[in-house]
Amino acid sequence: MIQMRLAVASLGGLLLFLTACGGGGGDTDRETIEGAGVSVEISASWVSESTSTSLRVAPDQAALETESGIQFRAELSDASAADLEAAVSELSSPEAGERAASLSAVEDASEVRVGGKDGVAITLEETVGGTAVTTRYVFVNVDGERTYLFTLQAPSTEWESHESSLAAVLESVRFT
Repeated sequence: MIQMRLAVASLGGLLLFLTACGGGGGDTDRETIEGAGVSVEISASWVSESTSTSLRVAPDQAALETESGIQFRAELSDASAADLEAAVSELSSPEAGERAASLSAVEDASEVRVGGKDGVAITLEETVGGTAVTTRYVFVNVDGERTYLFTLQAPSTEWESHESSLAAVLESVRFT
């Protein structure tokens, strides 16, 4: 009986500690932002920057400003899914040179759905500014006229811990 009371008291103390530290509840403070013809949901603590053709979000300003930082980008693109496949094939050719030497596929190209539209995704690792970066490129043709390139990126050493939050932003995409 005493052991059960101690266990209950310990559990109560743990729950109180997690609540005080902000744990256990997840990130429920989210906001919707718009830019470049899309809207996305992000954590209220994240920062964003947008133009008429691009929307960038990151956990903080430093990541947003760093070429190899943790970022989600949505960009209107002139490229198509076929262009992505051609670029991947080209990078594996002997003529691709130095950039291809620093590039490796983490996941093969696959079909995806973003905002109810079909697309193609590929995850690559490359060196950017001396840092190994894992990047998932997602091409989506919205209406035959607009093609978007969505980019989910993090330093490779941090990819596993940030992949799900970046993927959640991609899953929240709505075309406006």
